[in-house]
Amino acid sequence: MISGLNKIILIGRLVKEPELTYLASGTPISHMTLAVKRNSSKDKEGETDFIDITSWNKLAEFCAKYLDKGNLISVEGRLQIRKYEVNGDKRKSAEVIANDIKFLTGNMKNNNTENKNQETKSTENKKEEIVTNSLVNEEDLQMVSEEEDLFPI
Repeated sequence: MISGLNKIILIGRLVKEPELTYLASGTPISHMTLAVKRNSSKDKEGETDFIDITSWNKLAEFCAKYLDKGNLISVEGRLQIRKYEVNGDKRKSAEVIANDIKFLTGNMKNNNTENKNQETKSTENKKEEIVTNSLVNEEDLQMVSEEEDLFPI
């Protein structure tokens, strides 16, 4: 018998470049905000939610190295609610702890010391570069060309 389920799948665009920091133990952690449009009725324009996303370890390093503002990504993870106090006022904060992030469209950022002109590599070359660095498995890497943007925001 299942006692509960906490799973979230989101598709949206990054509001800004992911911020990579390291804990005192050396563990990498990245924070980013995802803009996700809500479904709307035909009569009104949809609203956008801005959702905080946190990733850890190799996934955090991958995000900081390859993701950039405006990229369309899918995030799979769990919802986490943090409780804290500010000047005696109790507050809550919701965030998604990512366990999988897929790059859907746009150009991948590359923080290597390569020449800026090489940033226009083909999608296939970028895919090989990621697989070579063992950041993701080739079968897990799903890229869609910009012309096939299925979820425009």
